[in-house]
Amino acid sequence: MNKLPRIPSPPSHYWREFRHSVMPFLIFGGVLAMTVVLWNKALVPSSMIGEVEMVRANVNSIVPGTVIELQVDLLQRVEKDQLIATITTMEPELLNASLAAVAAELETTRARMLADQARLVMDQARSLDDLEQLRLNWLNAKVSLATERVNLQYAINEFQRVSKLFQDKAVTEMEYDLTRSRRDALQSKVDEMGKLVIEMERSIERLRPTPSVTNILSNEAVASAINARQELIKQQTRPILLRAPMAGVVSAVFRRSGEKVTAGEPIVTISAIHSDRIVGYIRQPLDEKPSPGTPVEVWSRGGKRTVGVGKVLRVGTQMETINPTLLPPNPGQGHAPEYGLPILVSLPPNLPLLPGEKVDLQWSK
Repeated sequence: MNKLPRIPSPPSHYWREFRHSVMPFLIFGGVLAMTVVLWNKALVPSSMIGEVEMVRANVNSIVPGTVIELQVDLLQRVEKDQLIATITTMEPELLNASLAAVAAELETTRARMLADQARLVMDQARSLDDLEQLRLNWLNAKVSLATERVNLQYAINEFQRVSKLFQDKAVTEMEYDLTRSRRDALQSKVDEMGKLVIEMERSIERLRPTPSVTNILSNEAVASAINARQELIKQQTRPILLRAPMAGVVSAVFRRSGEKVTAGEPIVTISAIHSDRIVGYIRQPLDEKPSPGTPVEVWSRGGKRTVGVGKVLRVGTQMETINPTLLPPNPGQGHAPEYGLPILVSLPPNLPLLPGEKVDLQWSK
C-alpha cells in the first residue's frame, strides 16, 4: 500500500502555533531579563539615604545701621576677605544732635568761665578773658570742623553711590554734577576750616600765660573731655566694611543698598563651590551600628546612576529627623517626621556631585 502524501499546512497555522506555544515563554524571559537589569543598574536598597553637604556662611551686620553700598550680586563668585558691603552706623540727624550737645556744653563752659573771670583782678581778668575767648572760639571752630568733616564723608559716600548709578545710566548728568560740586565745596570748606583751627591754636600758645588760676586747670579738663567726645563721634561715623568669611558663590541676597539693618542681621549668604562629605541617614530598623572606616557605596540619582565607594567618617549618637526631601513620597504617612541615625561619608572622587545633591547609600560588599 502506498504511503499517502503529506498534506501541507498554510503559514498561518505555523504562526498560530508559535504564538500559542513559544511566544509566552519568550516574553516572560525578556521581561525577567529586563527586570534583573533594571534592578542591578537603577535600584538600590533605600535603607540609607543622604545628600552632599552644603557649606554656607552668612555675612552679618555687627551693628545697626544702613547699607551704603553692596559690592556683590546673586550667584557672583567671591574670594575670602573680599569686600561685600559697606555700612554706616550713625544717621545724620543723630550725629547733628550729638554735635549740638557738645556745642551746648561749650556754651555752658563759656558762661561759667565768664562768671569766674569777673572775680579776678581787672588786668589779669582782661588778658585771661581774651585767652579764654580765643580758646572757646577755637573749640567752637573744632566742633564746626568736625561737623563739616562728617558732612564731607556723607557727601563722598553719596558721590560714590551716584557715580556708580551714573555709570549704569540710572541718574542724570545734572545729579552727578550736583553731588560732585557739593563734595568739592565741602572739601574746600574743611581745608580752610582746618587751616583756621591750626592758626587759632598757634595764637593760643603764643598768648598762654603762666597758669596761676585754678579755674584754668578745670577748663582744661572740660576741654579734654569734649575732645574725647568729639573723637568718639568721629569713630562712630566711620563706615564699617564687611568682608567674605570664605570663598564661594553668593547664593542669597537679603539686603540692598540704602536698606537699614539690625545687629546680627544677615546681608548675604555665601555657599561653598565644592564639598567633600555626604550627610547620610540610616533608616529604621537598624540592623547594626556602623563604625568609622566602613566602606559605603554611593549611588547618584542622575539619568546614569553612577556609583562610587566612600567610607564612614563619623557616626551619630542619637536618632535625628530626616529631611523630608530625601524621602520617597508616601501619601499614607502624611507629614509625620521620620528619624534616622546620621552618619558622615566621604565623597568618592569619581562622583562629580554638587553640594545639596541627593544620593542613595548602601554598604559595600
